[in-house]
Amino acid sequence: MKYGLLGAKLSHSFSKNYFEKKYSTFKASLDNYDLIETKENELKSTFAAIKEAYDGINVTIPYKEKILPFLDHIEENALEIGAVNCIHFKDKKSYGYNTDYLGFIDSLNPLVKPNQFTTAYVLGTGGASKAVLFALKNHFKIPRIIKISRNSTNSNTYEDIMKTGFENHSIVINTTPLGMYPNIELFPHIPYNSINETHFFMDLIYNPEETIFLSKAKEKKAGILNGLKMLEIQADRSYDIWKK
Repeated sequence: MKYGLLGAKLSHSFSKNYFEKKYSTFKASLDNYDLIETKENELKSTFAAIKEAYDGINVTIPYKEKILPFLDHIEENALEIGAVNCIHFKDKKSYGYNTDYLGFIDSLNPLVKPNQFTTAYVLGTGGASKAVLFALKNHFKIPRIIKISRNSTNSNTYEDIMKTGFENHSIVINTTPLGMYPNIELFPHIPYNSINETHFFMDLIYNPEETIFLSKAKEKKAGILNGLKMLEIQADRSYDIWKK
């Protein structure tokens, strides 16, 4: 059986090592897990080749949304989210799923309860942010969700949030790659001075374990969580889909 990860740059990928270490079939070389890098202008042809040769793949930056037109079927929640990170190939058909939102929910559940926060700020507008927005709305029941991006199309800008600061009893999620290894000196430009103990900060980045974004929040006594558990859970859910 062949599985893999599709993305643009995968040299620092988590998935291959995780699957090979955790699951005995990969350890015994009964299953292969490959890293499949492709350019955007080659995505359609690459996916066609994958469909013929693989049993399932994960999808990462920047193709979680761009892969949608090539799929035969998309699971209901993934369709509403507008992004997939897991694809199962069966009977010459491709089936798209989103396990990111499940990983987000299950990793955050021990620390954050539904209705605990009145406002959520989501930094970034990529495929991962869409899964986060879905979970914040439908599971954590946060009534006010503010999207922050570099441009003002359907969202607030970083300049906007610098002026207003964060409301009390808010959760702030970084879905951007700012601060990811090897560029660990980078961080989102947000009003860190407005952070206090009523806030909770989560960074979807897992390497480094504590980004500057999280360390600045911890200094202000906010709760913090990195993205490692979310990543592990979404991988496990992908494995369940492929093996069912």
